[in-house]
Amino acid sequence: MKKTLLFIVVLCSALTARAELSSMLELSIGGGWSSLGYKVSNDGLVKGQQQGSYGFDAHIGYGLMFNRYIGLGIGADFAHYGSTVKLGGTAMWQGVTDTDGERYDHSTEINKWKDVQDVFMVEIPLSVYFRVPMAGGNSWFSAVVGAKVGIPVISGAKYSGELTHTAGYEPWQLILQDVRGHGFYSSEMSDKYSISPKTSYAAFAKIGLETALDKKQRICLYGHIYATYYFANTLKFSGLSKELGFINDSKDPSMQEAHYFMQDYTSILDTKLVKQKSCPIGIGVEIGVRFRFPHPKHYPCHCTRN
Repeated sequence: MKKTLLFIVVLCSALTARAELSSMLELSIGGGWSSLGYKVSNDGLVKGQQQGSYGFDAHIGYGLMFNRYIGLGIGADFAHYGSTVKLGGTAMWQGVTDTDGERYDHSTEINKWKDVQDVFMVEIPLSVYFRVPMAGGNSWFSAVVGAKVGIPVISGAKYSGELTHTAGYEPWQLILQDVRGHGFYSSEMSDKYSISPKTSYAAFAKIGLETALDKKQRICLYGHIYATYYFANTLKFSGLSKELGFINDSKDPSMQEAHYFMQDYTSILDTKLVKQKSCPIGIGVEIGVRFRFPHPKHYPCHCTRN
């Protein structure tokens, strides 16, 4: 650690020895696609698909430019990462006994099922700026690389969908549906639940163009394509990893009792369909403006004798 700090001090000293120092304030906003970075598998009957969600990033930063080409910076971001899982297929419980003692297969068809999680973070990025002049001298190739710490501040999750319960009596080739009194009907389900994201760390990179808006090149407009990847596990799972199941509408006690053999659905994150590792990803486009303030130059004093 001491060697690393010493290297940083020596590097900064070398860069500032003959530097044309200037300060830079930058403001930007961007958006694109994001994901909480976990994988969803299938259990043979039910198919799960993780589709990600929208993402955005609002940024304010300060940079110390050692010359026209390179600098270091720190800032603060407010960013969103989310995931949307869609489920489809038919879950089946075989060999269920009805109230008359007859055995049947209970099927639950899953329609329009979505499970959505959202995490909003305050991020602290440490950046290295690179600029390469282009022909004409009024525009530059711009790149930023660095690392950031993400601190979750707001999070939430919800699910919704439709279930259709049917019974198959194989000996009689009989299928029962729309018989609510026996627990075979269609119903809509939805609920909110909480998630527990953790502070994590990420690497990021940006690449794009920057162009001056004034003759002194003090105000510049820029646009970047950006990507962020978190390395540490961010979501805290319940650890239940239970079989996927759907109990009926809890507002109807008789239906809940009728399907006592079914697992209660609480969250896709509680099931065996999700591998318990979450590394958020964000990809998008940002636009912003940079304001530069050159530092005053100090010249050595030349003394003369009378």
